[in-house]
Amino acid sequence: MKRWLALPMILVSGCMIGEWKSEPAERPLTPHEKESREVSISGADADLATAVAEAMVAEGFRVVSHAPYHEELEVEMEVVKAPEGLVAVATVRSDGFFVEEARAAGNVGQAAYALARTLSHSQAMADFVRNNGVPQQSKFTQ
Repeated sequence: MKRWLALPMILVSGCMIGEWKSEPAERPLTPHEKESREVSISGADADLATAVAEAMVAEGFRVVSHAPYHEELEVEMEVVKAPEGLVAVATVRSDGFFVEEARAAGNVGQAAYALARTLSHSQAMADFVRNNGVPQQSKFTQ
């Protein structure tokens, strides 16, 4: 590859780097929709995972203690260093496919409830439930 072609490719690929931003839903999930899928919570920090599980239940989700079944949701918790300090990150997947990610700072309890509220009112979560998964899953469910 010629050297002069490499710079535009680097610039274009650099544009895709960034932090995922959860968008609020125009029409958030109803209580019935929140209960329609089982949600399992995992993560290395047991206190954070427990707090998030409690917060998700308070928001109306059906949290279970087993690994996720096919087409169910898994929320993987982690704490990362960010410019603003330590941040709790909840990454939601179904069958390994990305659904949503939420971030929150604060103590464990504050972060857990902020994450649960963000996921409860997320457009990506509403789309997932109303469309029976993400588009990538459709070829695996037939």
